[in-house]
Amino acid sequence: MDGMKSYMVRLGSLELITVIFWMLFWLANGLAKLIPGVHIGVKFAEKGNPFTGALDKMGWGTGLGDFAYYFTGVFELIVGIIFLWGLIQFIMGSGSAARRPWILFGLFLSAVIFTVFTFQNVVTAARPTPLVWHMVYFAAVGVSWAVIIGQGMWASSAGDDS
Repeated sequence: MDGMKSYMVRLGSLELITVIFWMLFWLANGLAKLIPGVHIGVKFAEKGNPFTGALDKMGWGTGLGDFAYYFTGVFELIVGIIFLWGLIQFIMGSGSAARRPWILFGLFLSAVIFTVFTFQNVVTAARPTPLVWHMVYFAAVGVSWAVIIGQGMWASSAGDDS
């Protein structure tokens, strides 16, 4: 019975919710960039490749826009896979000390992505809407970071590594 209780506590944890959210977020956004004509995930531009116009405004030419778009899609998939690995470790019952570095690494890469997107929004003087979205997601990364660190501190103070 204690094993079942422990499993239910793990299923209801904020850490699990955080990992699932970011895994789905990054996998959906990465796939949306790599599968032509399919829209899953968050869409920040009404039509076309948002990188082409932004890079034009920055003076870097349109040839780099497609590369940046697909590179970002692959990078987002990699971040999603990092969170998938954290989820697999969670399901397999790995201790928090084993999965937490992967989750924090995924959150760090998420922060890097949103920093770059926010910088691009500011430099190109994009409409305010994408900037607000990117800042909200950047804040969500911060909250997620606090959740993961807080769960770790709680587990270590309670003497529990699950």
